[in-house]
Order: sequence, then structure tokens, then C-alpha cells
Amino acid sequence: LEEPRGWACKWEWLPWRLLLVGVWRAKVPARGATLLMDAAGRGSKHACYQLGRVYAVGIWGFPKDETMARRYYSMVASASLDDCTGNAKEEAATWLREHQAA
Repeated sequence: LEEPRGWACKWEWLPWRLLLVGVWRAKVPARGATLLMDAAGRGSKHACYQLGRVYAVGIWGFPKDETMARRYYSMVASASLDDCTGNAKEEAATWLREHQAA
């Protein structure tokens, strides 16, 4: 795949995103979610951030779930693959500060 013009970075068109949101082809949300969770499990800070975000907001077919958002946002700092922007890392840290566990 070629990177579409005007998109901020290559992460915007990863296979999991194509499957979750249906860019260029039919949506297959279960497969997209599986790929995203697999990437997080393999240590991708970006995947951890995205999972934190989808659970925090409740988008792309994921339920809004603060516990799961906290879990994945917390993993951003410790994930081994630093493939995430500073803005995303700061967004995860800010969300965690604003949503302390009870």
C-alpha cells in the first residue's frame, strides 16, 4: 500500500485501521481489533495508545470502558516498541492523571 497524501503518518493506514473503519474496503472489525490487540501485546506503544483511546471514547465498535482505557493507556509508558508520537504519549499520561482509579 502507498501512504495516502495528506495523512499525518503511516500509522493512519495500518491494516488494523483499514479493517476497523473500512477504509478502501469492507469493515472487518473483529479482525481489526485482533490485529490491534496483538500489536499491543507485542509491545507497540502506538497500539496501546490506540486501544486506550478507543476504550476511553467508545469508538470503532469498542464499548466505552474506563477500566480498559486505563489498562492500555498505562501500558504506553512501559511498552517496548517506541512507535508512538510524543503527543500521543502525553495524551495517555494526561488521561491517566485525570481518571485516577477509585
